Amino acid sequence: MSRLAGRVSVICLGLVVLWSAVQAQQPELVMVARIIDGDGNSRGRTGARAKRPPVPSRGLSGMHGSFFYDNNNVRDGNGRIISGLGVQAWQEGDGARVVVYTLVPGPGAPNVYLATRATQHLMRPERLVEFLLEVGEQRELVELRRFGLKPWTIKVLKEPR
Repeated sequence: MSRLAGRVSVICLGLVVLWSAVQAQQPELVMVARIIDGDGNSRGRTGARAKRPPVPSRGLSGMHGSFFYDNNNVRDGNGRIISGLGVQAWQEGDGARVVVYTLVPGPGAPNVYLATRATQHLMRPERLVEFLLEVGEQRELVELRRFGLKPWTIKVLKEPR
């Protein structure tokens, strides 16, 4: 009986070691919002934070991701140049709440394309749209059509860290 118990112990230990090795090879998955431009190209991703962040007021502080247009003559309804989009995302239930902002010149800033590191503090994010997506869902940003742009798409996924 003791030989059998010893063999069972060795088998159990081997299974634990094997399970640990398999777990170590599995990458940790995190919830992200992936941004795809109107031509189907991935522009990057931003991680969904654990809780709602503060509303950004100036520059890119508080923004989880910023994505700039290749065309530097996109204008909003007030004639201000839109340098790109800012995105905030946080986990809500089994999905992510996403807020998309246009990045426009702030008060007193010149009405120019502000996508350089030296000028980003002059931008002011303006809320474009907010929505909730479950993991695996996507939403086309049809709101961009009013600026003459092809809609970008945001997908909420779980990807390796």
